[in-house]
Amino acid sequence: MSARKSKPERKSGTRQRVKGDTEADRAVYTAIHTALLAGRLPQGLKLQEPPMARALGTSRERVRGALRRLAHEGWLRLVPNRGAFVPEIAREEIADNTAARILIERAAIEKIAHRRDPKDISRLRGHLALEARAAKAKRRAEQISLSSDFHRLLMELEGNTRLIRFHADLMQTSQLFYALYAEIELPRCGGPDEHPDIVEAIAKGNGARATKLLATHLEEVQRHLGTHAPRTEFAGFDAALANGANGGHGK
Repeated sequence: MSARKSKPERKSGTRQRVKGDTEADRAVYTAIHTALLAGRLPQGLKLQEPPMARALGTSRERVRGALRRLAHEGWLRLVPNRGAFVPEIAREEIADNTAARILIERAAIEKIAHRRDPKDISRLRGHLALEARAAKAKRRAEQISLSSDFHRLLMELEGNTRLIRFHADLMQTSQLFYALYAEIELPRCGGPDEHPDIVEAIAKGNGARATKLLATHLEEVQRHLGTHAPRTEFAGFDAALANGANGGHGK
């Protein structure tokens, strides 16, 4: 009887290769998402896989996977047989969006201010410090993400899971609108502008002042963006995704 053949040994690098693939997928996803928030991809732009893959030094398949994930999450628009596009958001959409956000966030702030939990205040102030650093360094994509995260944090501290899910959808539209319409160097709500005053009012238990500041804050942002046309300049995918896989957040 012939000797039983032993099973081939599993290569020791397999686990590392799989992990590396996951990290590469994440890096490509982050590079495209960051370029979008950084204002380097104008609305309506078709995201072409070959030049994007070349710019990122990766495969078309990996770019395609990132585009599909971004579209699934609502950041991009997929058109059958045509590909992925940067969404086009009308000003009319943002007016309704802002009104809904004011209603929800005001209720959250009133609850947080009434509670005056030191842990809540500490988390909010810690977040303000992150915003201040990003604003000082003028990291646009990070500023927009952190500004949105401030408003998400308010909802998290409020604690209503149904409202959190609804608010997350509103925030994504707001975040995209801001990324597409705001100047490259952010004037407000991309850094520590009105947020500290809102937090201090909450810390003092002054819910009325905090909610008034919030409403004024969001209405002013909407009015400001309403004076700007969406940017149309596009320097090409090499410039838009420069250092993308290595400099996801510009840190």
